[in-house]
Amino acid sequence: MTKNNSASVRRKERYSHIYISLKVKTGSDWQLIKAADWNEDGLNFFSEHKFDEAEVFFKKGINKFCGNIVWTRRSDNYGVIFEMILNTMLFEELEKLKDKKDVSGRIINLVRSEGRIEEKKKLLSALNRHISETETEALAKKHNEENALYRYGVKLESPEWSEIVKYALDASEVVRVMDRLNENLSGLTKDKK
Repeated sequence: MTKNNSASVRRKERYSHIYISLKVKTGSDWQLIKAADWNEDGLNFFSEHKFDEAEVFFKKGINKFCGNIVWTRRSDNYGVIFEMILNTMLFEELEKLKDKKDVSGRIINLVRSEGRIEEKKKLLSALNRHISETETEALAKKHNEENALYRYGVKLESPEWSEIVKYALDASEVVRVMDRLNENLSGLTKDKK
């Protein structure tokens, strides 16, 4: 895949308002997965299985199709997990600070930045959210037990996948409309304050 194609794919809207359940072939078995951040060009999914080959096979009902893994991320790196824990804690604090836009903006920008662990710890401390090493180790262990080891990004060029996406978007239109309505109403409520 060329860089131009890759860039155009990433600019297309991705959906995560619902998961698409499907199966991926792992050796001679089929593993149930949930497609996340999907669109007509591809999807992301988590799996404990390590795929060494670029081409992977999927099925949904009687439809079978293949795609190419374009990126892989292993999620057992303690630093990455620790940062995810800090980001989760920051989001929890964000929920408590909905009316303080200056702090909310700072939290959002910090969560979106990778590698700023010390700043995240200092901000949590300033928000009276102190974390102990014991707590983070327990949270990291829980994360590893609950989450699959690998995350994959897959590019798909398949009429079967396109039909699945079209059906999912049509079937979930009510959810999308309700989300947009909620966002609009939230904006009106904030403006009145």
